[in-house]
Amino acid sequence: MPEKLTRRKALAVGAASAGTLIGTSYSISAQDKSKKSPLPFLTPWSPPVDLERELTPGTTPVRLACSAYPMHYSDNINITETVKRVRDMGYTAAMGGGHDWLSAPESAIIELKKALKTYDVIIAEMHICANNLHPDLSERRENQRLVAKTVESAERVGASEVTVCLGSRSRFGTTRTHRDNWTTETWKASVKAVRQIISDTAGMKVKLGMEALNLSPLNNPRAHLKLMEDVGDSRCKVCLDPQNMLNITTYYRTTELLDECFDVLGENILACHGKDVLLDPDRMLPKFDWVVHGRGTMDYETYLIRLSRMKYPRSLLLEFLSRDQYPEAKKFVEETAKKAGVTIYS
Repeated sequence: MPEKLTRRKALAVGAASAGTLIGTSYSISAQDKSKKSPLPFLTPWSPPVDLERELTPGTTPVRLACSAYPMHYSDNINITETVKRVRDMGYTAAMGGGHDWLSAPESAIIELKKALKTYDVIIAEMHICANNLHPDLSERRENQRLVAKTVESAERVGASEVTVCLGSRSRFGTTRTHRDNWTTETWKASVKAVRQIISDTAGMKVKLGMEALNLSPLNNPRAHLKLMEDVGDSRCKVCLDPQNMLNITTYYRTTELLDECFDVLGENILACHGKDVLLDPDRMLPKFDWVVHGRGTMDYETYLIRLSRMKYPRSLLLEFLSRDQYPEAKKFVEETAKKAGVTIYS
């Protein structure tokens, strides 16, 4: 019988082939060559037929959040009712707005913290999408200031992290591709940008949960690890978004992708995002579409089990759907958790 490929062996194969299991492309690994595979010309984008999943759950519950119910501040907000609505919809975590809570009076902050405690809801993360690699240096610096303001806002309401992406060398958008996104110069600029934001917010406790983007230099777990090492500050952490690491090489190998994320990044993961994608079967060139959780290839059983092994509860933010689709997505995640023996925080 063929030898079963465990998760650790899969990681070793990936490391030998491309420096990381989940890179932007694959090459035939040394291990494959040593076995004299009869099909050495095949690019290994299909999952190993004998891949063995490790599905022993931990005891840590997972908090669910939903991007359809963010907590933005405005002059006419009913803060207590906003928090209560999150709880009534079955979620115990929420995503905060950008830096809007900076304009809130102190009485609003007091009310928010009281409501969060009453309904046992946390603001798991603040979020800002800013291009910290903009080719115009003045625009880049201004974007970094916006991130710093969001960190200040998070500090004020008691959120533990701000989710932020690096951006792109494109002048047309934070999530746009550009030929220079993966150069050494861009990587150096990425490290400098994160250090600058940390410097701008010196003395604050809020951490930066760096989020991967498929078309940015931060698009795989080992890039996350390298960024933390190069920045060299304990406030540079991870907001895990494995869906933002998907490409044609990883689309069918999400079990291995998830295991590598948790093996490499571990407790540096502060919050998580959950979505799913489907490769359009009717196109010759790859085209991915967001779909309701469970309709794509993301291995949510492994995702939830790995979260349940963390030292304290993390939030899983369901996102990128229309509001009427979230009940189906939430039901899928809850049913998958029950099947896997994972507790959803309630």
